[in-house]
Amino acid sequence: MTSGVEGRPSGPFGRDRHFRARGLALVFVFLGAALAPQRGAAQGAASPPETTRHVWLDVEGEPLPFQSDAEILEVLRTAPVVSKETIPVGVNKPQQVVLEKDGTRLHAIFRTADLKKKNVRIGERYYFDFRDSYRHEPAAYELARWLGLDSVPPAVLRTLDGKDGSVQIWVENARNSDELDSKPPDVQAWIRQWWEKDLFDNLILNTDRNSGNVLVGQDYRLWLIDHTRAFQPERQLLNPETLARIKRSVWNRLVAMSEDDLEGLLGDFLDHAQVSALAKRRDLLIEHVEGLVAERGEGAVFY
Repeated sequence: MTSGVEGRPSGPFGRDRHFRARGLALVFVFLGAALAPQRGAAQGAASPPETTRHVWLDVEGEPLPFQSDAEILEVLRTAPVVSKETIPVGVNKPQQVVLEKDGTRLHAIFRTADLKKKNVRIGERYYFDFRDSYRHEPAAYELARWLGLDSVPPAVLRTLDGKDGSVQIWVENARNSDELDSKPPDVQAWIRQWWEKDLFDNLILNTDRNSGNVLVGQDYRLWLIDHTRAFQPERQLLNPETLARIKRSVWNRLVAMSEDDLEGLLGDFLDHAQVSALAKRRDLLIEHVEGLVAERGEGAVFY
């Protein structure tokens, strides 16, 4: 059993840059009224689209008797903790916990990091107001789910032993993205997942994506975890040059998303400055793609 660990270079075969925009097609998107909704058009943040189903497993590797997102979230919120163990890798030292529901046990990860710092430099970026918080885990899940991206495992807020934190279901039998020893059977589908990752990381300004928090399931499905350092209140994109093709349904929902939608969806997890910055990054994503369209034409629009 493997889950994500921090601190290694990112990438599908060891280095993320091999699957980023360098060498891949850039996004070409047609934003006409016939294909995309008006910016800010309400679509109902409480009604996420259907996504590809995943079979969640118990501690023995058997399918859980509950599989829907609603059921998983309820278990994460309420199931008693049978045991817990500190994960020795990474800066924040989260805990792996075992939850039990009606005789069924499942693994989850409990994070309690909640840090604010002024004037922080990480790599080549400087942050006036840096955040590192467990609250960003359910925020990432809710946002990805609403966009129709099914790559972030369910996560909730919860208090355990008097400590506030987030609980997220564990992805059983997964490997870190730099541990693959063979090519995926469907290379195009594989690349599309990395395009979606790049879009999502630019939107949430995730400053901490590495191979340890990009997991690969046995079906070569990507899982994005560990978002405590995402959602910085900065009004800039992470790496817009990495953006490539995008699923039509995801783009339509992104274009339709308003700041009020984001506040309603994420207000329990993010403060106003974070939501406002997220809305600005959403605008910058749209402007960036519109510039590409003006420069290169519609091209290979959506998949």
